[in-house]
Amino acid sequence: VLITGGLVAWIANSIGEASVESQEKAQLISLRDSRKQQIEDYFRQISRQSQNYANNKMIIDAMNDFRLAFSDFLEQSVPKRQAQAATLGEYRAQLSDYYSDGFAHEYDNRNPVAGPDMTEYARKLGDDAVALQYHYIALNENPVDYKDEMEAAEDNSDYTRIHRKYHKYIRDFMAKFGYYDVYLVDSSSGEIVYSVSKKIDLGTSLIDGPFAKSGIGAAFRAANAATVQDTVVLEDFSPYLPLYNDQAGFIASPIYDEKKKIGVLIFQMPTDRINDIMTNEGSWDMSCLGDTGEIYLLAGDFTARNDRRLLLQNKDEYLASLKKGGTDAAILDTIAKKHTSIGAHKVENTAAHAAIDGVYGVSVIKDFRGEEVLSAYAPLNVAGLKWGILAQIDTREAYAPVRALTAGIVKGAVP
Repeated sequence: VLITGGLVAWIANSIGEASVESQEKAQLISLRDSRKQQIEDYFRQISRQSQNYANNKMIIDAMNDFRLAFSDFLEQSVPKRQAQAATLGEYRAQLSDYYSDGFAHEYDNRNPVAGPDMTEYARKLGDDAVALQYHYIALNENPVDYKDEMEAAEDNSDYTRIHRKYHKYIRDFMAKFGYYDVYLVDSSSGEIVYSVSKKIDLGTSLIDGPFAKSGIGAAFRAANAATVQDTVVLEDFSPYLPLYNDQAGFIASPIYDEKKKIGVLIFQMPTDRINDIMTNEGSWDMSCLGDTGEIYLLAGDFTARNDRRLLLQNKDEYLASLKKGGTDAAILDTIAKKHTSIGAHKVENTAAHAAIDGVYGVSVIKDFRGEEVLSAYAPLNVAGLKWGILAQIDTREAYAPVRALTAGIVKGAVP
């Protein structure tokens, strides 16, 4: 009886495991493809928004108005009774205080190590940028991350009149669609003549300014070089100093006034919308992912593009697992301080490489915890981004019904 029971259990386990594996693979592929479609649809949506907004008459008018007013702002905003040089010296001094106090304080809150010498950045600002940042950042009484709440400065310049005219509408658009910032950049000078959020990139040039070599600079140059009006450029997420070295991605389109290119519209893309799609807003169990399943995105450098499930559910266990797996201490400190795995958690296994290389498939691999997982992987089809998507679940959870069946048969065979 025992031999027969053991044989039956072995046969049942083999057949059951094959059946369950087939079902789990099918389900993971279905979940992978569903999220893949959602993410690709989202990027198509924001690409269309970039095209449409760049062609919007209000944005074309705003671009024309801001770029002309920006060049006159310094002269119009400096009181005539004061020498311009002395006034600029005062502006720079107060901006330096903001950079080394307000900005640096927030930077330290979000990073494990101290930031660069921000007074040096303030010294390198052009006169026009100094004047604009002084009135719209240094004199702006709103908290560091809420500078957009000021409708207009208190000077009598054309720029401030124009800002009062357009800001509330562009700000409303930004909030409605969940972007982190909206920029208008002069096509000739590369100067950011307007932004909703009023970070320290305001007024700087994306051709030769302090942030020209960052992601926003790359997005501007690509869009500005385009000869087709409806061009859309995507620049992948990377650390961005004006955002305290948080991850920032950008989408840009040229702005034409009839046949003349006058500027570039740039959106700073949100990470939280991507997170919501990939995590089902934190409801993994409602997505048939059980206790251990998750779906995540990887970029071409194999770093995550959304937060991993374990980080969101048990940060200490997540960090301990990464440390045990040999993750560099500096990366661990960054994840701990910023509370995100985006751009920091690196995944390099056969499934990850296959996804980035454009391969579709399912395989059993070891994840960062050293656990065996069933993983369904695929490339993401988004122009300008080389991303992959992986859906996985622990094999111990996936095959739990088979093991329970086998245990029941063996138990029933024992007299």
